[in-house]
Amino acid sequence: MTAFTFAHAVYDCITAIYGFRQDWAREQPLCAFTGYVLVISAAGTHHAHLVEALSRLFFTVFFKRKFLQTYRVHWCLIIGNWLFTILAPILPFFYEYGYSYEEESRLCYPTTKQFTTSMYLIVVGYVTPLSLTLVIYFIILHTARMSLRRTMNRDENNGTRLMPHAKREMKLARNLLIAQGLFIYGGTPYLILVIWQKVAPQAPPPESLYLIAADFISLSITLLIIVHLVMNKEMKDALINYLKKYQQRIYPKIAPIFLSVARETTFINSIDVIRKLEKDVEDGHFRPTTKFVTMDVTDLYTMIPRQGTLEALVGFCMKHSKNNRIGTLYIDHIMKIARLILDTNYFAYYDKYYKQIRGGAMGSAFTQVLANIYMYEWEQDLIKYQKSKNEIYGRYIDDIFMTTNEPEHKICQILDKENNKNVNIKINYQIGISVDFLDVTIQNVNNRLRTVLYHKLAAEPYILPFTSEHPRHILRNIPCTAILRAAKICSDVNDFNVEQHNIMISLLLNGYPPKCIDKCFQHFFKLNAATSVLTDLNERTYQHLHQKLLRQPIRREKQLNVRLIDLIEAPTVLQSKIWDKSIMYSRYPYNFTVLAVYPNNFKIGGNKILLNITTN
Repeated sequence: MTAFTFAHAVYDCITAIYGFRQDWAREQPLCAFTGYVLVISAAGTHHAHLVEALSRLFFTVFFKRKFLQTYRVHWCLIIGNWLFTILAPILPFFYEYGYSYEEESRLCYPTTKQFTTSMYLIVVGYVTPLSLTLVIYFIILHTARMSLRRTMNRDENNGTRLMPHAKREMKLARNLLIAQGLFIYGGTPYLILVIWQKVAPQAPPPESLYLIAADFISLSITLLIIVHLVMNKEMKDALINYLKKYQQRIYPKIAPIFLSVARETTFINSIDVIRKLEKDVEDGHFRPTTKFVTMDVTDLYTMIPRQGTLEALVGFCMKHSKNNRIGTLYIDHIMKIARLILDTNYFAYYDKYYKQIRGGAMGSAFTQVLANIYMYEWEQDLIKYQKSKNEIYGRYIDDIFMTTNEPEHKICQILDKENNKNVNIKINYQIGISVDFLDVTIQNVNNRLRTVLYHKLAAEPYILPFTSEHPRHILRNIPCTAILRAAKICSDVNDFNVEQHNIMISLLLNGYPPKCIDKCFQHFFKLNAATSVLTDLNERTYQHLHQKLLRQPIRREKQLNVRLIDLIEAPTVLQSKIWDKSIMYSRYPYNFTVLAVYPNNFKIGGNKILLNITTN
């Protein structure tokens, strides 16, 4: 159907629009053949929709007859459709002026003055497939409604559950009416012209009617293509996946460069925040007057302007490119892809599609990079100010954390000034000696840094139930990971003990056996040589455990360090890979020629190959 539709839309549109009233067509030697091809393209489109309707009929009404749903039957329908579409329009060749040059329209078309051939082509290529298609879809819709009604009668209490089926029926009926209405709209002017020539041969129709009859067929097919693109979910999914491929090409090139440039002012998790705070304590910058500032950027992804983001991106690429390239892509290519992604952001709301003209798609990796680059340009004044005061500044996407020893009114003036600097970026800030940032509570208790795990009030103690069908090693890893996270974040052994009891309660509520919990906890402390923390809450041992675990890089940080390597100087294929002990890498691939050369030295037993070594 797509091939027929495309062929007709291209060929017939060009011929009808550019060939109308062109005298060169009179001298065209293949004028009759041109009209024949036009009829094939139009009739083929209508018959292709008939084949599609028959296929739907086989799968919905005659679903019990499996042979109708086989590839063989569908191939027979397609081949029969092609043969009929090609052979049926041959008949007008046997009539005089069946396909000829028409003076009024100046087109090589089936002449409307030959009533017999014109009506034959209308019936074969237009009326018959259109009528059969409408009848078939009416049968499908009627069958679906009757099936839904029987289901509702059997289960009257599940009306809500059956609403999606009713919505699908309404969509199906709407789409059918639109598609068939386009066919009726496209063929009616030509039918009127043929009947006019037969009923009133003495009063020739106006030339505008010839133009309408020729162009409306092409226009209806073109509109049908647009309707298919708008209503076809598979087509929309294909376009979305096509755009995602562009994002996957550009994201790995820009993200590592941004992370390498902004690594000092970028937090990758809450552990990173605690590390910088403890380093601040070691350097002597943590004082009794130290306060913490947390800021939240309002609607970062949806508020960044298109033009401002592109300007920030091109400036960033120009500043950090080598030979006018970022990785393996030229800056011009990156900007074209960025414009394509920003200009094709759509979202669905109540069965309607809307174009996003501001911001980017939430959850898109490329949108995150664009937002980070735009924010990096905005935050430069704050970064310079914090560096001049030996204070901490860091950002995790749209959450910002700072330390300050300035009076509160002065830091408020600075933040208000930054808040009014850019109309697209608005921040909400909080200042105090105790703040919540990401999943950690940070406090200044009498010139002593205290960090505790932060639990939202609305959060429930729900984790993966022990009765889940997940592999056992995943269930065993949950207690170990929870206690590891608590040991990294909690700076005091008493806070760690409280968090340990909270973890135990959550695990018990989700069905974990006490024996399994104790075994996981004991394994954790034994592995880290800190059993005294479990038995008597030894503060010194816990501080050693806390510092050791806090400085251990997690897997994500190892991956980040690999991604920060320059893609030009060290291409991906030459970069070192993170060792994964669950994968066995074969250093020497097996060579089958060894068996062929020395067949007597090898013995195949089951799925093993044994080497028989002999000595002379």
